[in-house]
Amino acid sequence: TRYRYDVQVADELLEREIPILSVQVFVENALKYARKAGRPTEIRVAIEESGAPERAMLRISIDDTGGGFSPKALEDLSGGEIPDRTGEEKGIGIANVRRRLKILYGDAADARFSNNAQGGAHVELHLPAHPKREKGERRP
Repeated sequence: TRYRYDVQVADELLEREIPILSVQVFVENALKYARKAGRPTEIRVAIEESGAPERAMLRISIDDTGGGFSPKALEDLSGGEIPDRTGEEKGIGIANVRRRLKILYGDAADARFSNNAQGGAHVELHLPAHPKREKGERRP
């Protein structure tokens, strides 16, 4: 009763490949930071595909109904790479996702952060839409 969730993804997108733990980090952050006393936290994950098949992109949105990002957090997040903060756990998961996207996709992928007008955090991941690999298949 403390949490409600909604996952919206079309069946044909279930065969798209996304980097491991790239969505989980943001859902965990919502569970950890978005709680408000007196009402359940709602978390929504939506995945959409757009563009021509040879250049298709996935947009993965993670929204919650918490207090959203602080102005300082949004400033830090809009600056690109999160600096490593030795001894602190804040920002490590986000920094790891950003590094993973950079390694896998270069400049073709990004992460965007904002607050919803009605409250709560909004995270968008944009990355090339690749079908799942067959066992043993390698990508160029």
